[in-house]
Amino acid sequence: MTNGFCPCTVMHPGVLPPLLTDPLNPITMRAQAEVSGGALVIWSPVGRGEPRKLGTEPLGGVRVTVRERSGTEQRKTVLLSSLWRLAPWVVLGMVWALWWKQYPPIYGLYIGLAGGLHFALYGGLGRKQDVYRFTFTPERPKRVWWLEVSPEQQGQLRETLREAGASVAEA
Repeated sequence: MTNGFCPCTVMHPGVLPPLLTDPLNPITMRAQAEVSGGALVIWSPVGRGEPRKLGTEPLGGVRVTVRERSGTEQRKTVLLSSLWRLAPWVVLGMVWALWWKQYPPIYGLYIGLAGGLHFALYGGLGRKQDVYRFTFTPERPKRVWWLEVSPEQQGQLRETLREAGASVAEA
Protein backbone atom coordinates (compact mmCIF):
# COMPACT_ATOMS: atom_id res chain seq x y z
CA MET A 1 0.00 0.00 0.00
CA THR A 2 1.40 3.34 -0.99
CA ASN A 3 0.30 6.39 1.00
CA GLY A 4 -2.49 4.33 2.56
CA PHE A 5 -3.98 3.52 -0.86
CA CYS A 6 -4.10 0.01 -2.24
CA PRO A 7 -4.84 -0.56 -5.95
CA CYS A 8 -7.55 -3.19 -6.27
CA THR A 9 -10.46 -4.55 -8.27
CA VAL A 10 -13.84 -4.05 -6.60
CA MET A 11 -17.30 -5.62 -6.91
CA HIS A 12 -19.74 -3.70 -4.76
CA PRO A 13 -23.53 -3.74 -5.24
CA GLY A 14 -23.73 -0.11 -4.13
CA VAL A 15 -21.51 0.95 -7.02
CA LEU A 16 -22.75 -1.55 -9.61
CA PRO A 17 -26.31 -2.83 -9.04
CA PRO A 18 -26.34 -6.66 -8.96
CA LEU A 19 -29.44 -6.90 -11.16
CA LEU A 20 -27.44 -5.44 -14.03
CA THR A 21 -24.57 -7.87 -13.61
CA ASP A 22 -24.02 -11.57 -14.11
CA PRO A 23 -24.33 -13.38 -10.75
CA LEU A 24 -21.75 -15.97 -11.81
CA ASN A 25 -19.24 -13.39 -13.00
CA PRO A 26 -20.23 -9.88 -11.84
CA ILE A 27 -18.92 -6.68 -13.33
CA THR A 28 -15.90 -5.33 -11.51
CA MET A 29 -14.06 -2.04 -11.62
CA ARG A 30 -10.55 -0.90 -10.90
CA ALA A 31 -10.27 1.32 -7.84
CA GLN A 32 -8.12 2.17 -4.84
CA ALA A 33 -8.94 1.16 -1.29
CA GLU A 34 -7.97 3.06 1.83
CA VAL A 35 -8.64 2.12 5.45
CA SER A 36 -9.28 5.24 7.48
CA GLY A 37 -11.20 5.89 10.68
CA GLY A 38 -12.57 2.36 11.01
CA ALA A 39 -13.99 2.35 7.49
CA LEU A 40 -12.86 1.20 4.08
CA VAL A 41 -12.99 4.04 1.57
CA ILE A 42 -13.12 3.18 -2.14
CA TRP A 43 -11.54 5.80 -4.42
CA SER A 44 -11.39 6.13 -8.20
CA PRO A 45 -8.25 4.62 -9.75
CA VAL A 46 -5.00 6.49 -10.28
CA GLY A 47 -4.62 8.22 -13.62
CA ARG A 48 -8.26 9.18 -14.11
CA GLY A 49 -8.07 12.82 -13.17
CA GLU A 50 -8.77 14.05 -9.67
CA PRO A 51 -9.40 11.17 -7.21
CA ARG A 52 -13.11 10.76 -6.44
CA LYS A 53 -14.60 8.96 -3.47
CA LEU A 54 -16.81 6.13 -4.77
CA GLY A 55 -18.04 4.84 -1.44
CA THR A 56 -17.38 4.13 2.23
CA GLU A 57 -18.05 0.94 4.16
CA PRO A 58 -17.76 0.74 7.98
CA LEU A 59 -15.54 -2.12 9.11
CA GLY A 60 -16.90 -2.58 12.64
CA GLY A 61 -18.34 -6.08 12.96
CA VAL A 62 -17.54 -7.00 9.37
CA ARG A 63 -16.26 -10.52 8.75
CA VAL A 64 -13.55 -10.61 6.08
CA THR A 65 -12.67 -13.86 4.33
CA VAL A 66 -9.46 -14.07 2.31
CA ARG A 67 -8.70 -16.62 -0.36
CA GLU A 68 -6.21 -16.89 -3.17
CA ARG A 69 -7.55 -17.05 -6.73
CA SER A 70 -5.23 -18.30 -9.44
CA GLY A 71 -5.39 -16.99 -12.99
CA THR A 72 -6.58 -20.41 -14.17
CA GLU A 73 -9.45 -20.40 -11.68
CA GLN A 74 -10.54 -16.94 -12.83
CA ARG A 75 -10.50 -17.98 -16.48
CA LYS A 76 -12.46 -21.14 -15.62
CA THR A 77 -15.13 -19.04 -13.86
CA VAL A 78 -15.55 -16.84 -16.95
CA LEU A 79 -15.70 -19.92 -19.21
CA LEU A 80 -18.36 -21.68 -17.10
CA SER A 81 -20.41 -18.50 -16.91
CA SER A 82 -20.19 -18.12 -20.69
CA LEU A 83 -21.22 -21.73 -21.33
CA TRP A 84 -24.12 -21.37 -18.90
CA ARG A 85 -25.20 -18.30 -20.83
CA LEU A 86 -24.65 -19.91 -24.24
CA ALA A 87 -26.98 -22.93 -23.99
CA PRO A 88 -30.33 -21.21 -23.27
CA TRP A 89 -29.67 -18.48 -25.83
CA VAL A 90 -28.95 -21.02 -28.57
CA VAL A 91 -32.19 -22.88 -27.80
CA LEU A 92 -34.28 -19.70 -27.56
CA GLY A 93 -32.64 -18.30 -30.69
CA MET A 94 -33.35 -21.46 -32.66
CA VAL A 95 -36.98 -21.55 -31.51
CA TRP A 96 -37.43 -17.88 -32.35
CA ALA A 97 -35.75 -18.19 -35.76
CA LEU A 98 -37.48 -21.38 -36.85
CA TRP A 99 -41.00 -21.20 -35.44
CA TRP A 100 -41.92 -17.58 -34.98
CA LYS A 101 -40.03 -15.84 -37.73
CA GLN A 102 -39.41 -18.74 -40.13
CA TYR A 103 -35.80 -17.67 -40.63
CA PRO A 104 -33.04 -20.11 -41.54
CA PRO A 105 -31.44 -21.81 -38.48
CA ILE A 106 -28.24 -19.80 -38.88
CA TYR A 107 -29.93 -16.79 -37.24
CA GLY A 108 -30.53 -18.84 -34.11
CA LEU A 109 -26.84 -19.71 -34.02
CA TYR A 110 -25.95 -16.03 -34.35
CA ILE A 111 -28.06 -15.32 -31.30
CA GLY A 112 -26.21 -18.12 -29.53
CA LEU A 113 -22.94 -16.25 -30.02
CA ALA A 114 -23.89 -14.30 -26.89
CA GLY A 115 -21.95 -16.86 -24.84
CA GLY A 116 -18.81 -16.43 -26.91
CA LEU A 117 -19.06 -12.66 -26.78
CA HIS A 118 -19.60 -12.87 -23.04
CA PHE A 119 -16.39 -14.90 -22.71
CA ALA A 120 -14.38 -12.42 -24.77
CA LEU A 121 -15.82 -9.24 -23.22
CA TYR A 122 -15.59 -10.44 -19.61
CA GLY A 123 -11.88 -11.07 -19.93
CA GLY A 124 -11.80 -14.75 -20.85
CA LEU A 125 -9.04 -14.09 -23.35
CA GLY A 126 -7.20 -11.63 -21.13
CA ARG A 127 -4.12 -12.46 -19.16
CA LYS A 128 -5.04 -13.35 -15.59
CA GLN A 129 -2.68 -13.02 -12.65
CA ASP A 130 -2.98 -14.57 -9.22
CA VAL A 131 -4.92 -12.36 -6.81
CA TYR A 132 -6.24 -12.45 -3.25
CA ARG A 133 -9.98 -11.92 -2.86
CA PHE A 134 -11.15 -10.20 0.33
CA THR A 135 -14.87 -10.96 0.77
CA PHE A 136 -16.67 -8.60 3.18
CA THR A 137 -19.76 -9.90 5.00
CA PRO A 138 -21.50 -7.38 7.32
CA GLU A 139 -23.13 -8.44 10.62
CA ARG A 140 -26.54 -8.00 9.05
CA PRO A 141 -25.85 -9.40 5.60
CA LYS A 142 -27.62 -6.88 3.42
CA ARG A 143 -25.00 -7.19 0.72
CA VAL A 144 -21.77 -9.10 0.43
CA TRP A 145 -19.02 -7.48 -1.61
CA TRP A 146 -15.39 -8.11 -2.36
CA LEU A 147 -12.16 -6.64 -3.58
CA GLU A 148 -9.15 -8.31 -5.15
CA VAL A 149 -5.54 -7.26 -4.64
CA SER A 150 -2.18 -8.49 -5.88
CA PRO A 151 -0.12 -10.89 -3.73
CA GLU A 152 2.29 -8.04 -2.90
CA GLN A 153 -0.52 -5.92 -1.41
CA GLN A 154 -2.47 -8.59 0.47
CA GLY A 155 -0.28 -8.79 3.60
CA GLN A 156 -0.39 -5.07 4.25
CA LEU A 157 -4.14 -4.85 3.56
CA ARG A 158 -4.80 -7.80 5.86
CA GLU A 159 -2.92 -6.11 8.73
CA THR A 160 -4.62 -2.77 8.12
CA LEU A 161 -8.06 -4.40 8.20
CA ARG A 162 -7.26 -6.17 11.49
CA GLU A 163 -6.12 -2.89 13.02
CA ALA A 164 -9.41 -1.28 11.92
CA GLY A 165 -11.46 -3.89 13.79
CA ALA A 166 -12.49 -6.31 11.05
CA SER A 167 -12.15 -10.04 11.75
CA VAL A 168 -9.98 -11.50 8.98
CA ALA A 169 -10.00 -15.26 8.31
CA GLU A 170 -8.74 -17.61 5.60
CA ALA A 171 -11.34 -19.27 3.39
